[in-house]
Amino acid sequence: MRNHFTLWHLAAFLSLVLFFSCKKDDNPASTPPPPPPPTLFERVQGRWDVDVPFMGRKQEKSSYASFKNQENLDIGAVTSVEFFSDSTCIITLNYYYGLVHAISVSDSITFNMEGLGALTNIRVFGDSLSFSFTYHDIPMTVKAAKRANIEVSENKKALLNRWKLTSEEDGAAFYEENEINGNFHMIISAAGSFVQQYPDNYTQSVNWKWHPEEPDAIMTYAAGQDEANNNHYFKILELSATRLKVQEVSLEPVYEDDGTGNEIITGYEKVIVNTFVLTAK
Repeated sequence: MRNHFTLWHLAAFLSLVLFFSCKKDDNPASTPPPPPPPTLFERVQGRWDVDVPFMGRKQEKSSYASFKNQENLDIGAVTSVEFFSDSTCIITLNYYYGLVHAISVSDSITFNMEGLGALTNIRVFGDSLSFSFTYHDIPMTVKAAKRANIEVSENKKALLNRWKLTSEEDGAAFYEENEINGNFHMIISAAGSFVQQYPDNYTQSVNWKWHPEEPDAIMTYAAGQDEANNNHYFKILELSATRLKVQEVSLEPVYEDDGTGNEIITGYEKVIVNTFVLTAK
């Protein structure tokens, strides 16, 4: 009788242990917390364009050095702003003049642009961006729309970089002819910006796009223009993470007399204007 009682108690004890063990295992693992929302810095990445009338360029490339004296008199309107993950920011005025500065995050709605001042009241709503800043004591409020990136194949992604023009090929002549004392840099961005930086802080900011007919070639054009010039382009000869070699090509019209004393265009001759070699900055 005593043995039967002991076995019965042992069976009951094991049943309770299994019951509570199963109940404990039935509790699902706690749900991981959701990822934090993107920061303001992450949300503004890319290029944002402002829809303002194109008034034309106020100054030609050959007189770039005098821009520093003119910018106080004719600032114009902000036409685009672009933010990069390395904390570089490019503000473009009048579709042509670029301001390139490093930024740092001050608070949830403010960035500080090194050497320029603060971008304040920064707001992002979907594909819209707004902010305010002061340039040469002139307050500006900017409202812009997100610009889509250009489609770039994986083997051409290295093109999207910051480049320094070397003295190889026609680079030395370019430095000499433009009286550039220092390094000339270029920024080619995924959103279509083609930025040329001179060593005296003068910067030109225009657009680039793929040539519709010539493979591995890009065309540059002012952002306020509707169309690029297909007869002038840069052919990519070499491209790696550290080196870019291009030919500047121009298609010059060929004229012939039509028999009545009038000259007509009968075709185009491909002329290699320059060959440039650049290295990643």
